[in-house]
Order: sequence, then structure tokens, then C-alpha cells
Amino acid sequence: MLMGRTTQNISRPPFVVSDKSLLRDTGRQIDWTKFTGKQYTHGAFQVNVGAAGAAAGAVAVPVDALPEAIAKGTVLNFGANKFATLNADAAKGATSLTTLAIPTALVDADVAYHTNSATQGFFVPAGTVMDLQADGKIVPSAFATGGITAYCILETNADQNSPTDALSGYGCLISGILYDNLLPEATGSPKTIGATWIGELVARGGAWQFLQYSDSTA
Repeated sequence: MLMGRTTQNISRPPFVVSDKSLLRDTGRQIDWTKFTGKQYTHGAFQVNVGAAGAAAGAVAVPVDALPEAIAKGTVLNFGANKFATLNADAAKGATSLTTLAIPTALVDADVAYHTNSATQGFFVPAGTVMDLQADGKIVPSAFATGGITAYCILETNADQNSPTDALSGYGCLISGILYDNLLPEATGSPKTIGATWIGELVARGGAWQFLQYSDSTA
């Protein structure tokens, strides 16, 4: 049986406001050769430096509450030669990391990625903003590949290791009404994927609308 794309319809993704608002293309392959680092490894989560930052030589780094525990000896890469090596275990929910003296100052909004999963390969969550390459394959817009702009929002999870996902491609949303703050890359207050990506998606011709989800507990 010929499959046009991988689109799981078991339940509506939580970031979709209305199924009837969605438009899809015919499916796109992901260029897994472009993936490096830990950002899209299985179970990856963000470690965000807190507002106070940390000077070069500091042995404690403030962070936003950790979504998962991190073990002593872990090296966190915050980019641009910014590293922090944990000198003690950090529990889930911790807001400070005990480290060896850091070689380079860290500032608010510096981000590292870590995973406690032993699973190899890469994983892209549903709702990720994707760029379209000249060869027709897609990669996360977070890679900031020069000259390429946001094309679609991934409709389903994409797993490099999956033996059942269609080789012909993953479902891509090219138009729709979505909850901006429920997309996996939304940050800030209020949480959003940002004006740049939204502007690029709209420029592609999609009829996009991004709303803020809230309920009685939010």
C-alpha cells in the first residue's frame, strides 16, 4: 500500500484549536543528516540559565527549575565555548547547579540541552517549526540554516529510529489555527514561538492564527 505521509489521527494534537482549520502538504522527509548535539535526542530537555547569570570562575549557576534530574559529572554545553560541569547531582526542580569553575560567563537565556535517555538517534516532537530545504526535505527551523525560512509545523512526532513511519514523509501543517503557547518551542511570557517564525510561516501563504490557551488552572 502506498503511503503519502505519516499522519497519526488517534487524537488531535493539543496545540490544534480546530481540525477544520488545518491544511497539509503531501508529506516531507526529514534530513536526519543535519542533526547534531543533544537538542533533538530522545528525552532531551532544556536547561535555562537564570536571570542572574554566572561570572567566569563561578562554581554555582542559577537555572530555571529543572524538568528532570542531572547527574554529577554531566557537561552542559551552552554554546559559543560556554560549558558547565556539574560537581554534584542536581535534583528535578533544582534552581541552582553546583559546578566546577565555569570557563566563560553565562547569561540569562543561555540554553543547554541534556537527556537522561539511553536511546540513540534523534526525535522531533509534534508542533516543531520546520524549514524546507532546496532538496524538498525539512529540518527544524531552530537550526537557522542560512537563507531558508519556516515552511510548516510538524503534525506528528518524528522518530529517526521508527521502523513504521512512512519513508515518503511526515505530515506538515501549512495552515491552521493553533495554540501558540502549547507548541514545544514556545518561550517567554506569554509563551510564543516568536514573531520571526510566525512571519515566515505567514509569508509562505498559509492562513495562520495563533491563540493563547488558558484554563481555570493556568
